[in-house]
Amino acid sequence: MGKFFLMNINLLLIAFLQGLDWHGISATEAWATIPALSRILLRNTQFEAYAFPEDARPLIAGHSNGGQGAWFIASRYPDRARAVLPAAGYLSPAAYVPLTQAHGARFADPALRAILESSYVADDNSLFMSNLAGKPVLVI
Repeated sequence: MGKFFLMNINLLLIAFLQGLDWHGISATEAWATIPALSRILLRNTQFEAYAFPEDARPLIAGHSNGGQGAWFIASRYPDRARAVLPAAGYLSPAAYVPLTQAHGARFADPALRAILESSYVADDNSLFMSNLAGKPVLVI
């Protein structure tokens, strides 16, 4: 799983993603850190100034693989994100490392190759971009 950083800057919660695997259970774990950190901050008087509500909607930001994670998290959970800021984040794993770059792709059976290429679809963020309609997006 990648790294998930939370920052609270003037009541704007920023979730900064790094690393790989923002799909499935990793996304669930990343979202669970927000209410958990909120409870920790609220229980400790020395950190009260940094506290935020458990249901806070963060700006989702990330760079490179984290940028792909920002696209993934924000487009799959648009109601939980305030905005998204992907920096150098690819939309699709196929666009990042196309199957044609694999050594055996040229020699693969066409039917097998079609199966392999279709396996990318679940992680293709471009299919979910319409979920971000009306959401502030800054792409760097």
